[in-house]
Amino acid sequence: MTDPSPKATSLSVKQKQMASVGFLLLVLLVVLVLILLADNPPPRPLLPRDEVHQNPDWKSCLQCHGEGKSQALKPSHPIKKDLCLRCHIQDKAPAEPGR
Repeated sequence: MTDPSPKATSLSVKQKQMASVGFLLLVLLVVLVLILLADNPPPRPLLPRDEVHQNPDWKSCLQCHGEGKSQALKPSHPIKKDLCLRCHIQDKAPAEPGR
């Protein structure tokens, strides 16, 4: 039987240390990505700058976007009914001419 040389044993320890460091860096990267995703919610859609949307409230939204209406919300729309203005925000810029 041959005894493993000290170099072979120390190389194995170095490999284990490098694997541990690599694993810790991977965990740190995953945590950082999750923090960045949680900190940056998707942008809130603006309401159009036309006469119909000048003074919105959720009741006026449902006149056109309610179930069975001309521009009804798609089934994939995440929130419905009286929560329109929690996500959709009024554009404060002046209306463009001709719009």
